[in-house]
Amino acid sequence: MSNRRAAVDRSAEPVTLYRVMQTMIGEGLREHYDVPQKMPHELFVLLMQMNERNNGAARRAAKMDAVGKRHGAILEGTKLSGRDFRL
Repeated sequence: MSNRRAAVDRSAEPVTLYRVMQTMIGEGLREHYDVPQKMPHELFVLLMQMNERNNGAARRAAKMDAVGKRHGAILEGTKLSGRDFRL
């Protein structure tokens, strides 16, 4: 797994105390621990499951939105649309 944060160029951003502390902590951790180059299989499986759940929820929401638009278009030309709709 690649470290995406290391690839981001932050030279144009202003230096803040938070960023200085983040950099110092990261350097200290790298001195004591090796950065893993490969994601453990169990973590990969969990990540894939989370992605599938999120994608499934997004697909369901898009489908419901499409159904709502379709029904709205059907009602456009009827007396059920707008202020003509009365119970």
